[in-house]
Amino acid sequence: MLAKKYKLSSSSFPRPSHLGRSGRYLSVNLSPTSLPFSRFGIIVSLKYDKRAVARHRLKREIFELIRKTGAFRVPGHDIVVVVKKGVTSVDLIPITKEASSLLSNL
Repeated sequence: MLAKKYKLSSSSFPRPSHLGRSGRYLSVNLSPTSLPFSRFGIIVSLKYDKRAVARHRLKREIFELIRKTGAFRVPGHDIVVVVKKGVTSVDLIPITKEASSLLSNL
């Protein structure tokens, strides 16, 4: 589990910027900060799945990838991962593969 200090609260999400990367299922937005570590937030729309259980499961998978890849060690960024609107009932495997490739290139 990723430590709480590396997670963004919903009230502190930065405004979307032009910095970042995008894939088929996910978009990663970066915002520079003066902190010695990076913080992450994940946005999963109701359009992904109406059930909160499914949305939170996807969030937990992505936070676990962040912890395993060590992406939080990159200094000075607030990073928001957005699951794109067109993603509906897709298996977690392609989404997590894309997330790992996007996060490893930070």
